Amino acid sequence: MAKLELVMVGMGLVLLVAGRKLFWLFVGVVGFVLGFYFASNFFPGEPETTRLAFGLVFGVIGAVLAVFLKKIAVGLAGFISGGIIAINLVEVIGFEYQLPEWMLFVLGGIIGVVLVALLFDWGLIILSSLVGAYLITRELDQSDLITTTIFVGLFLVGLLLQSRFRRG
Repeated sequence: MAKLELVMVGMGLVLLVAGRKLFWLFVGVVGFVLGFYFASNFFPGEPETTRLAFGLVFGVIGAVLAVFLKKIAVGLAGFISGGIIAINLVEVIGFEYQLPEWMLFVLGGIIGVVLVALLFDWGLIILSSLVGAYLITRELDQSDLITTTIFVGLFLVGLLLQSRFRRG
């Protein structure tokens, strides 16, 4: 496994275990994923270090915003993570859709914002578990069924762990 994949898996594990408790880290990881995705799509020929640099800049901005502007930053992270999850879930499941990818992102984003707005703690738990499971399974070279099964299992483990820590 390459260094980048190890970093993604490590971030995914942290989110599964402590995404709600360390909400600033959740926002930072979502910023990192957004920056990395942005650089990958808008600068496709650039080396991996460029994508990592974009990811780090976006991640640090997200984490700093989360500390000082908690509700706004978490709402923005809810939107971005909802969009990322919507696009990737549709691809993993193999669902055929007619919407442009940006529209699917916006629909998922709206669901993410509503989740954190209405159910702040549970919204963070659900979204951080989804993003954590996504980061861990995104590079699996398995069939869609196996990847989906692992994704769902990790998501449920994240929900269980974080809901137990919530009580404590």
